[in-house]
Amino acid sequence: MLTLSKKSNTSSSFFKKLVLKHLEQLEIIAEKRFVDPNLTQESIMYALKKLEEKNWLADSYNNKSSRFTTYLITVFKNILEDFARMKFGRPQVPKWVKAQGTLWVEIYQKLCIEQIPITDIEYSVSNCSKISSVVQQAISSILDKAKQCLKERRNKYEGTIFDETTIVDEKQLSAQERIEMNERVHIMNAIYLAIINNNSADKKGNYELKTLISKFRSKVQLSSKDKVFLKLIYQEGLTISEAGKMTFKFNKNQSNSKHRQLKQKIVKLLNETGLFEKIKDLI
Repeated sequence: MLTLSKKSNTSSSFFKKLVLKHLEQLEIIAEKRFVDPNLTQESIMYALKKLEEKNWLADSYNNKSSRFTTYLITVFKNILEDFARMKFGRPQVPKWVKAQGTLWVEIYQKLCIEQIPITDIEYSVSNCSKISSVVQQAISSILDKAKQCLKERRNKYEGTIFDETTIVDEKQLSAQERIEMNERVHIMNAIYLAIINNNSADKKGNYELKTLISKFRSKVQLSSKDKVFLKLIYQEGLTISEAGKMTFKFNKNQSNSKHRQLKQKIVKLLNETGLFEKIKDLI
């Protein structure tokens, strides 16, 4: 446990250095909370400003009650929630969501208030012990009942390919919807095959689409390990965590971070090559 000298070590400059020593850990917490890189950085700057206003916790920390790291993280997380309320307002969570417990409330806030991409919600929820199927079921149920939430997400994510605004049971789809879904899956598979330089990407589809995919592939600059990472996920069916551990010896957080970075790079290339314009109506 950290012991502080009352005479020499309790100045604000000492506590500032102590806080900044934990900055990398605080950045990871902020990234997990907000996912979006811009929002993450904004939240960190907001939190550091608030910590400065609090004299870097020099006046409030009592080293007899807890370790400084524990205290700092608690205060930092509270400031992040203040930041979230400032950005998104206080969430009005329906009673039927509250009745399902705190996990559902957290998912509802991230899904409908903060509108985090669905692909990142499992990573960002605080209770990492929850299995994927539990989180996905909660997302599916919320989107099924909260129609306004679904509508707002569709409006926001029109123009992106990595967020599914619904998690659907294929049995509930009409014949036309199944055809459209299969076509979308084919196109997305072709894009990922192009990313990993697999020639089968060119074997199907119309000429214009094949040309755009070829153009896209020529611009993709990924390391061999990045390609293996994506291949394990999108061809071999491994989870992001499994693929990250196998390819890079990453932990879960590092694997998710790598996956998000690659997604952002790919989205940028899709727009630059014009491929996105071709496929957006199918997404």
